[in-house]
Amino acid sequence: MKCYRIRHSLKDTGRKFPQVETWRGDFNVSDSNYIGNSDNYLKKINGTAILPELLLYKSAKLTDLISSSFMGTGDGLILSEKLYKIISNYSGHNQQFFKIKIHHKDIESDNYWYLHPSSTNNDLIDFFESEVWELDSLVKNKRKFFTTSEEFENETKIGKYPKMLTIDKYVIKNNFPDFFVLNFIEGGIGFFVSENLKNDIEKAGCTGIAFTEPNERYP
Repeated sequence: MKCYRIRHSLKDTGRKFPQVETWRGDFNVSDSNYIGNSDNYLKKINGTAILPELLLYKSAKLTDLISSSFMGTGDGLILSEKLYKIISNYSGHNQQFFKIKIHHKDIESDNYWYLHPSSTNNDLIDFFESEVWELDSLVKNKRKFFTTSEEFENETKIGKYPKMLTIDKYVIKNNFPDFFVLNFIEGGIGFFVSENLKNDIEKAGCTGIAFTEPNERYP
């Protein structure tokens, strides 16, 4: 069985990427429930998350998957109601979904959701067959070898910037679920789907979304 990585499409999102131009909101960024609070990175948020309202470029298109880099929203996925219903049927209880308000031209939409990655699934990586590197100021310094995800996670807790680990090439075990999240890979966090989930998304005609092989560079 194959799996695929979710990417933001560059074909049907308009002339701007990311699509979000700016944000607005009246909240304190130090609030414990603010989505961009570092304490919430890859952790469950208790209660309702505090999210900014996102304003798209006028030349951008309103799509089912929206690209953003503002105020912590770049770490998750921004989903239309249609795409949210499909993914939430597969994702189980390992991720959290929160309503997010989107503005495009004169349209204000409440029918969007923010998928917050509250946990990762790096235990699905076959570390013995994968290629891990230590980075020094984002430059490959030396190759590191691990046999289990526990060994890798323990090493990540020791390292401090500018030295850090990255999984340059990863092999995913065969027992993966329909939706899962990996981190320490190219781009930081990656969202992955089974072929069944990919087919459902494509059949629904969802826009703004692309799929690649796990280690395929994009774009």
